Amino acid sequence: MPRVPTFDGPSAQTRALATPMQGQVDASSGLQATARAAAQIGDLADRRVERDAQTEAWTAQAEINDAFVQWTAEQRKTRQGVNAKGHATDTAAWWDQVKAERFTKLSPLAQQQIAKSLSASRLAALESANGFENQQLDIGERSALSASVTSLSNQAIAAGPDKAAPVLAQAAATLRSWGAKKGVDVEPEVMKVTTGAH
Repeated sequence: MPRVPTFDGPSAQTRALATPMQGQVDASSGLQATARAAAQIGDLADRRVERDAQTEAWTAQAEINDAFVQWTAEQRKTRQGVNAKGHATDTAAWWDQVKAERFTKLSPLAQQQIAKSLSASRLAALESANGFENQQLDIGERSALSASVTSLSNQAIAAGPDKAAPVLAQAAATLRSWGAKKGVDVEPEVMKVTTGAH
């Protein structure tokens, strides 16, 4: 016959009964989910701020570069030959003015994003301005030399064949001096001047 077990002492257990489907109770899982959601919202806000700053920086860079292209085109129309003197200095002043007027009004994040590219644009513009100025000053110098030699040749022609030799010698010396300074062979031009005036 079946027997009912009996215990001699208290039979209460202090631990919960194990349920086969019950997992560990984690009170912090709700807080972790909330923290993840807050971090995602923070990331979205950071991305939005960064996107806005990038848009502001690229827009400013495009406007500044377009304004420089227009300014330099206008400058180069009037800065030909000896009139080009000071073009590089004026270019540096233009970029300094843009920095004071436009760059400082950008947000700090936009300034940070655009600073390197604007610095590279400024350096390239200054290099181009220096090259343009030097080229135009060389053209102006060559033009002045040509005018001087032409006037000496005309003076020699006006003086007549017996008085032309010292004037033509001065024209030849002027050409040779310039050629030596520039490292250019000017003898064909000297021959043209000295024989053309006779």
